[in-house]
Amino acid sequence: SHLISLENPCLSIKEIIKAKSVIENKNYSGKLILCFVGLISKAKGLEIFLSSLEKIIKNDFIKIVYVVGDGQKSEKFKKRAKLIRNINIRFTGSINRDELNKIYEKSHIIVLPSYSEGFPKVIAEASAYGCVPIVSNVGSVGQYINKSNGVLLKNNSVDNVYKSITFLNDNRLLLKKMSEECNKISKKFSFSRYNGLISKIILKK
Repeated sequence: SHLISLENPCLSIKEIIKAKSVIENKNYSGKLILCFVGLISKAKGLEIFLSSLEKIIKNDFIKIVYVVGDGQKSEKFKKRAKLIRNINIRFTGSINRDELNKIYEKSHIIVLPSYSEGFPKVIAEASAYGCVPIVSNVGSVGQYINKSNGVLLKNNSVDNVYKSITFLNDNRLLLKKMSEECNKISKKFSFSRYNGLISKIILKK
């Protein structure tokens, strides 16, 4: 009774409104843009993501893959990515929030097959812009992501990530519908909602 669970805020109402307009104008019928956002490490599942891309023998549906973030293993993963010659994989390094939002605006899918998480803010941020998440069922992720707004991996295997990517590619109308549902998640992670809950629950206002 002494514990109160609140979503960790990361979005302004202004961002959410702008992001919704982005979804309405985003084209989900052409080539797809995928992204990974987080620490460049094995723990975040980047190795699994790259291995899943290697399974795409004939790439006629992915325009580009953005890998956003930095880490001690960055150079190792960059070398690994260069071996995947049929997919354009671009490492951006650490970027500011405005630059990250531009990545979200362009992207259709965010892939984060982490081994452990609480609830990554990047899922809420990307969802606001209609980036359909393919994510591991770890931490509290399953409390927000389900089959209506993304793909919740039963286990973060290479095959599961590969099948999830190709499934969304083969079902573009569903992908578009999921993207619209994604934006609804983001409202729970707004600063105004968080402040309102603080006032109501803790300050009793």
